[in-house]
Amino acid sequence: LPMADALYSLRAYYVLGHYQLALDEAARLPRNLTPSQMSECVLIRMLSGLSMGDTSGASEDSYEGRLVQCLSIAMSGSDADTCAAMAEELEQQAVYDHHRVTLASAHSLLNSTTSALRVLHPCTSLDASLLKCQLYLAYDRPDLAAKALHKMKQVDEDSPSTTLGAALIALYNNDGQEAVYNVKTLSEQYGRSVKLLNLYTAAAAISGDLGRAKELIAKCDEQEGAETEREDTRFNKRTIDAKEGRFTCGDEAFENAFGRAKVKYA
Repeated sequence: LPMADALYSLRAYYVLGHYQLALDEAARLPRNLTPSQMSECVLIRMLSGLSMGDTSGASEDSYEGRLVQCLSIAMSGSDADTCAAMAEELEQQAVYDHHRVTLASAHSLLNSTTSALRVLHPCTSLDASLLKCQLYLAYDRPDLAAKALHKMKQVDEDSPSTTLGAALIALYNNDGQEAVYNVKTLSEQYGRSVKLLNLYTAAAAISGDLGRAKELIAKCDEQEGAETEREDTRFNKRTIDAKEGRFTCGDEAFENAFGRAKVKYA
């Protein structure tokens, strides 16, 4: 790969939830990376570990380590005020888009969509655009999400981030067929992570194929020990129960909540 694309596979594995593959890829990368690439490689390595329950990256004495610490606090929900203040401080030192994407993710977990979008405003990377797309959907602005996706397609229509963005918009719009197509495309290229299995399950449930949805959620249970997407799995199980009448809830209200939750946990 040209040096400009040296991190392509690493980014793809991480954004699709293949955290162990991301760690393996990070270990294989050459050491003659640019400062930006080295920073991103280190950050993705730490974030992949965090996603698998390894919090050691949060204790590393580096800017990337402090980013991971901030995100870890946001994920735990233990001290929102401290996390928000830490994110504001770290934002002043952010140099690269991947720094801002991590900070925006922390703001998003704190339910501060406005702050997350503000942090992402200067960013142009595909990963930043994907997060913008998710945040717009969480803000119930599918029109802005569609515009973000259009810009992503202009940069790289075949990028995993672009395909994932298309799948999320399809889920939000309750277009199960389109969502299934995009998730299957990613799964065939990169394999099925728990993250992709959950998105596939959601798409199948929206399409009314509950048999397939239950098969997929069972596969999530098989893989769940190595990853931390359990909230997504629980939500999908609840959705299947609702579809089969084992959970009483107004259909329209549940579908709206379902769409927002799929964006949040993707």
